Amino acid sequence: MSGDGARPALTLDGSTLCPGGDSDFDRRRDEDPMNPDEFSALAVGLGPSVHVKPILEAVQFRVGGKAFATLGWPATGWAVVKVAPSRQVWALSLSAGLAPEPGRRRKSGIVLMQLAAIDEAVAVDLLADAWSFAHRSIAPRARGTAASTGRALSA
Repeated sequence: MSGDGARPALTLDGSTLCPGGDSDFDRRRDEDPMNPDEFSALAVGLGPSVHVKPILEAVQFRVGGKAFATLGWPATGWAVVKVAPSRQVWALSLSAGLAPEPGRRRKSGIVLMQLAAIDEAVAVDLLADAWSFAHRSIAPRARGTAASTGRALSA
């Protein structure tokens, strides 16, 4: 990190995710940056169905076996959430501290979050949306099980 307070650029697959210097990406609306512990507490706080799974240096948050967020990826101080691809443009509009994943998965709903550049409200909105998307993707199996149970009880 240079003495002028600029963050170093993070490069993933040849794409720069965080320009340094005085860019909007480096600025925060409030003075207290989000930290990994706060992000983790928000993710776990979404409900008792959230499971935490450590993976190497990162922590994955899952619901029904589906990952909806990962903390510590692609680097320390970052997180990633998976929203519905149709919601990605909305998600990216919430803060300059967000970026799509570079490469072929750029439009697949994966949103990179520089924690120090987002506020709690943005993190809450994204985590809730990502949790909902993951939960909906497991719902057909759960509905199938509930439906068959309901038929057995009503017979």
